[in-house]
Order: sequence, then structure tokens, then C-alpha cells
Amino acid sequence: MNNNQQNDETLFEKTIGLIGQKRVFVDVKQNKQGVYLKITEKGQNGNKNTVLIPASGLKKFRDVLEEALDNV
Repeated sequence: MNNNQQNDETLFEKTIGLIGQKRVFVDVKQNKQGVYLKITEKGQNGNKNTVLIPASGLKKFRDVLEEALDNV
């Protein structure tokens, strides 16, 4: 992924809303390197944390997430 995500094409976007004290956003974006999932949390103080997962890793990410949810 590049550092200039502002030029990346948005294929999907959804605001999950507040989870705890943070607002969570999920986007699917595309740039010249490929498609990726972007998950961002924004705290009340304005701090943001973002995770980018390339499309090639999404099935594995989903499988691990499902496994984790089975243990909640």
C-alpha cells in the first residue's frame, strides 16, 4: 500500500459507528498495487489507527476473525 491513500479509488465504505468510545470505519479501496481492506478507528481525542489488509490476505483474515469470534 502506498502512503498517499487519498488518490485510491473507494470500492466500498461503511461506518460501523461507535464501538466503545471509538468510531469505526471499514473501506475497500484500490490503487495501482491492488485492492485492500482498510479498517480505521477514531477516538474522541481525534487519534486514528488504521489497519490495511491486501486482498490476498482477506480470506485468511476472515478465517482467523471467525475463529476469534467463536471464543468470545
